[in-house]
Amino acid sequence: MRRWLIPLIAALMLLSGQTVLAAQPQQGVVRDLADANNARCHNPEGITASPEGLLYAAGLSGNICIYDLSGNELGHLIVAPNHALLGELYTPEGIYVADNNPGFTGGRLIRVDPETGAFVVLAEGFGAPNAIAQDHSGTLYVSDSFAGAIYTVSPNGGGKTLWRADPQLQPQGSPPFGANGVAFDRTQSWLYVANTSDDKIFRIRVSDDPTERTIQLFADGATLGPTGTTPATTRSTSQRARSSTSGVSTSRISRWGRRPAGARFLSWEFLSREQLAAANGYCGAIARHSVDRAASHSSVTPGGP
Repeated sequence: MRRWLIPLIAALMLLSGQTVLAAQPQQGVVRDLADANNARCHNPEGITASPEGLLYAAGLSGNICIYDLSGNELGHLIVAPNHALLGELYTPEGIYVADNNPGFTGGRLIRVDPETGAFVVLAEGFGAPNAIAQDHSGTLYVSDSFAGAIYTVSPNGGGKTLWRADPQLQPQGSPPFGANGVAFDRTQSWLYVANTSDDKIFRIRVSDDPTERTIQLFADGATLGPTGTTPATTRSTSQRARSSTSGVSTSRISRWGRRPAGARFLSWEFLSREQLAAANGYCGAIARHSVDRAASHSSVTPGGP
């Protein structure tokens, strides 16, 4: 009996392992999570996640809609009706949001209470505030897509301070949005900035000395193939020491966005090292994406074109 017991146990363990592997999400596949084509949540542009696994999607409705990881809409926060809420960043203090006036006639950075929707204004006078990153000291870095600039804002408020402006970060064509997604590398030695209008990613050296904040071309979407990572898909608003290059395939995102232009209006939040949630402002959908992180770091050479 014992002679047959060991092979039997081994076979059962093998089958059990295959079942577990089969249940794993397929890498590189985009699956619709929620349909936001409604008056409350239409055109979601920003997305962020709480430690409890709640997704907060903001968009052109001026509301922030709340979803669980199964795509169920749990409610919404009325923040600024008809404003364009773009980048978001969830922190223990609240949700930082890039709030644009109707018609993109100016904007501000606000912090929203995730329970009530009440907010405080931290900085005003932006042309088009778009994405938000935060360094280890708590300072917020906000891209201004019309000004082609990055501003810093204290979490305590007090207005904005110009950190870096450059013609390469200005709008270069259509759509007329320049500096967009922002993200630090792991050591916060570089701040990566995507320019939506010309499909390029730049990186800026982080330094207390303004003269040392040099800017370099990091990646050019025109030189990357259909399975590479392009700045057209880097409206990241989940900048917690992660690079802007997340390994999302342009071809897959374009199909999800119904046309290539849809890839230009994405933002996402990492849920884990292998999963991210993405909001597509063009087609009004929220999806989950499985990421092959090993492949995502092999398509672009840091500091290269």
